[in-house]
This record gives sequence, C-alpha cells and structure tokens, in this order.
Amino acid sequence: MQLSLFWNWLRSVWQETTTPVRQSGGYGSILRQPVTWLLVLALLANTWVTQAITVDMSVYASGIGYSYGETGSLMLVISVITVVSSILAGGVSDFLADRPVRKVRSRSLVMGAGYVLSAVGAALLPFAAPAGYLPLLLSSCAMMFGASWAAGVFWALPSQLYRPEDNVAGTAFCSGASNIPNPVAPMVVGVMLGTQGYWTAAWMTCAAASAISLLASILLSGKGREEG
Repeated sequence: MQLSLFWNWLRSVWQETTTPVRQSGGYGSILRQPVTWLLVLALLANTWVTQAITVDMSVYASGIGYSYGETGSLMLVISVITVVSSILAGGVSDFLADRPVRKVRSRSLVMGAGYVLSAVGAALLPFAAPAGYLPLLLSSCAMMFGASWAAGVFWALPSQLYRPEDNVAGTAFCSGASNIPNPVAPMVVGVMLGTQGYWTAAWMTCAAASAISLLASILLSGKGREEG
C-alpha cells in the first residue's frame, strides 16, 4: 500500500516537472503593451492623492487656522474613509462584474467613478476649506474616498487584461511603477508648493492626477475580452 502511494506521488512529480510551461514574454513584452501604461496611469491618482492628503493635509489645515483637535479629528475620519471606500468599491465592482457585460468594462468604469469624486473634491478644497470645518471635512473626505475607491477595484484588472503567463510580471510592474508618486506627491504638494503659499495649485495637482487616472480608466474599459 505504502509502495503504491509512493509510486503515485513519484509519477505526479515527474509529470509536473516534465510538463511544458508557457513562459512570459518578460518585461520587454509587457512594456510594449499599451494596457500596461494605462494600468499605471489608472493607479496614479490613488497614490498621488493618498500621499498628498496623508502627509500634507494636517499641515494645510493647521496653517489656515484649524486647531490641533480639529486637525486630528479630520485625519481620523479620513483614515476611516480610506478603509470603508476600498471595501465598498470591491463589493460594487464584483457585483457589477457578475452582470452579463464585459468585466473589464464594468470594473474600469466603477474605478473611474471614484476618480470623478476625487477630482471634484480636490478642485473644491482650496475654496471650501477656509469657509468652515464642515466644508473642509467634506471636500477632503471626497478626495480620499474617490482615490481609495480605486484600490478596491484595480487589483482585479491585471488578470483580466494580461495573458496568464504575463499576469505576475505585469501586475508587479504596474504596482511598482504606480508607487513612484509616494515620495514625489508630498514633495510637490507640501514642499514645493505648500511651503511657498501656493496651496491652491498644490491641491489642483490632485485634481489633475485624478483626471489623468479617470481618462486611463475610461480607455481601459475598452480593453479585455468579452466574458459572460
């Protein structure tokens, strides 16, 4: 009995090691695919807006006269919004992807809807924040909700856009490239613009990043294959 089990195990190992594996075309192949750059741009605002708010919002709020308590409460609400938005977006995206339409199209448009909210919030923030704490809270939360919304949708897209053998490398590249704004966004928003008093221009970079990611999401909606 034990000899039979060992023989079956040995045969299965042999089959696995001798079965041809479809090889990835490598990063060179991935970089030549337009969908790769659309994916990177689609995640741009998620990183840019999140980093700008996380690092610079408290400095901005304090600078225009809000107390430490108000600023701390604002950042607490924003952190909760981040989690709630990502979870909701994933659920909505999965629900719509089960409809009899293209999954890539439905997911991409759901992701783009978040960027619309993020762009509007960023554009309104410089004018809403000085008007009172509630306008500041609503506009900044709209930015973070919209940007975080994308994170709940994005990671389902690469596997539906790349060939199976390219999926791992493609996803890894998109993830790494989309993290470039991590150090850049706080430097531009807070250091280069904010410290010089150009906070309106600083937050408009978030609106611009959201618009770019929105456009990329729309273009992605035309990619992928038909799935029932």
